[in-house]
Amino acid sequence: MNSIHQKRYEMNQLKKKRIEKLFQDCQDTIIAQTLSAFGLTQGMFQDRDGGSVTTLHNFKQEDNKFVHERDHARRDNTMKFSFITPEPRPLLSIFSKLWLSLIGFVFVVLLVANFFIVYKNYSTKKNIEFLANEQKELSQKIVTTDEISAKLAVQIDSANDIFTSNSILKQSLHNLFDLVPDSITLEEVFMDKNSLIIRGITPTKDVFNQLLASPLRSIFTTSNTSFYQSKNGWYGFISTNKIDNSEGYNE
Repeated sequence: MNSIHQKRYEMNQLKKKRIEKLFQDCQDTIIAQTLSAFGLTQGMFQDRDGGSVTTLHNFKQEDNKFVHERDHARRDNTMKFSFITPEPRPLLSIFSKLWLSLIGFVFVVLLVANFFIVYKNYSTKKNIEFLANEQKELSQKIVTTDEISAKLAVQIDSANDIFTSNSILKQSLHNLFDLVPDSITLEEVFMDKNSLIIRGITPTKDVFNQLLASPLRSIFTTSNTSFYQSKNGWYGFISTNKIDNSEGYNE
């Protein structure tokens, strides 16, 4: 009786294991097909011993199981034969310092160039203002010189006219003196700018009028003569001659 129950129990257990195995196989098949659709395998999700793989964590743990032997040797040799005292790492590398130095140099050059340009602009502006003032003063001097030149030209023309008039008058007087006959005696001749006064003695009035009065009238605008009788019977005369224009003559 016990043997029959024992066999039944074993058969039930075997049937149960087969069902579980069948269920497990179906589950693995479904999971494998699902992962294969995404290019994955079940081995990617299983924890396993990866061997002597060198990582920073394994070095810190000092676990020889996960650190390769040659990496241990390298670390030991490096630590064994290094006599250099470790120094703190600089904040800036040499390349950074070179770049900063270059940037600083370029900045200083640009700053100096900027100041130079500003100074040249200021100097050029001052020079332009100075030249403008010089040009203005020169223009005023030119205007003044032109005015003086115009006045001098007028004076030169006037002087030429006076010189011409005086030359004519001088020649006329020279001719007049040449025309004075021996019978008429000139005692005094007075000339100023616009007049000529002659005082002398003539035998008769007709001699004076014919020989001397006519030339005087041809030269002067007005000519007046007054006579007075002297003790010897001759006539003294005073002839006043004037020119109306303002040019006159210089003697």
